[in-house]
Amino acid sequence: MPPLRQQLAERERAYRDLAVRYTPAPATQQHQLLEAVLDHASASILVKDRDGTIIFSNRQHNDLLGVLSDDILGKTAHDLHPEQIAQALWESEQHILATARPIVIEETVLLQDGMHTLLVFKFPIFDAQQQVIAVGIISTDITERKKIEQHLQQQLVLFTNLIETLPFPVFYKDADGIYQGCNRLFAEALFGQSVDAVVGKGLYDLFPQEQADFYAQQDRQLLEQGNLQVYERQLTFADGGEHTILFISRCCLKPITYL
Repeated sequence: MPPLRQQLAERERAYRDLAVRYTPAPATQQHQLLEAVLDHASASILVKDRDGTIIFSNRQHNDLLGVLSDDILGKTAHDLHPEQIAQALWESEQHILATARPIVIEETVLLQDGMHTLLVFKFPIFDAQQQVIAVGIISTDITERKKIEQHLQQQLVLFTNLIETLPFPVFYKDADGIYQGCNRLFAEALFGQSVDAVVGKGLYDLFPQEQADFYAQQDRQLLEQGNLQVYERQLTFADGGEHTILFISRCCLKPITYL
């Protein structure tokens, strides 16, 4: 084994070599690396100074607006958007400067192919003295998602109107037995409650233990077999009357049952 002095010398040389290899990059190089990372981000990223002037815009944001970087730096929202939209953007960014707190909002902007909805995260950028000197903005285009949400909402309204016109009780539950929806006839006839009072509740919230156990077992069989389920059951309605009910159930995105 080498003498201790030799071991220490070799270790010191190894540390020096390691320090050389991992010396932090100069500030200019770090700036270039950061820009390269931001330019390849999937989100739109820009930075505005306290006057609302754009001082940084990544490639995704430039592509979103259909402009080059040189054409957007130094501009404000009023240079790029209609007055009403620009004013809304300005006010939200002034709120960041005044409160020094981040926000997440949806914004609507006019782009080359029409109106787009953006999910926007805006946050303050501080200097060494912890003073807000700029606003950072990260945006994701959620226009297609909003269209899908609107379509699903329209389908839900259509479905709700449809089951309300049916002359018999209808309900649907999730796989855990929680009522996700029903028509008014089901809620009022069986429980004497409103639809809103029934939705979100489970079997054991609405039925006595024995009945809830029976329906839970039927639900398990339906989920396991995945086919049409038909059975009769005696029920006491909210008015106290006894009724023999024919249950017809089927699994789908949400199990729907007709009484």
